Amino acid sequence: MGFHQQYHNAGPGKWFQPIHDWLNKESRILDWGCGQGHMLRLLQQQGFHIEGYDISHRDHQQLPTGVFDQIYSMDVWEHQLPNQLDQVWQQIETWSRPGTRHMHVIDCTPANKWREDLSNEHSTLWPPRRWRDWFQRRLRSVQYQPHQSACDNYITRTRVIIQGTH
Repeated sequence: MGFHQQYHNAGPGKWFQPIHDWLNKESRILDWGCGQGHMLRLLQQQGFHIEGYDISHRDHQQLPTGVFDQIYSMDVWEHQLPNQLDQVWQQIETWSRPGTRHMHVIDCTPANKWREDLSNEHSTLWPPRRWRDWFQRRLRSVQYQPHQSACDNYITRTRVIIQGTH
């Protein structure tokens, strides 16, 4: 069974294929916002040198140490409050060095989940170009690829893939 099918069986697969293809097995990699660690475990099984961090999941709350060659996230940035983005980025910079490669897949549409205060789980709902502009102020050689796709409940979701170098 190929990686895409393995991950699809473990969770939402098609958005992880670009990340998998982008990763380098020789790199020290950080999965920032790894959730329960489904992709993390699959990549470790394939020989990737990867660590996970996610403040909301007990098994992955320990802050990583040192710097990484590659840092990626999947559906994490949109959960940050707009006034906390710079603070979050400062933490990510502590794990970066000149040349660290970044890839962040960001959902630009409202979530199907709501908080107790009835606010949407996706706190920062920016269009793809605004995400690109935000990352261009922090990374070099930023590339972005907006994607639209139909998903559950016939909702069209817009995601953007941001790539750049620290």
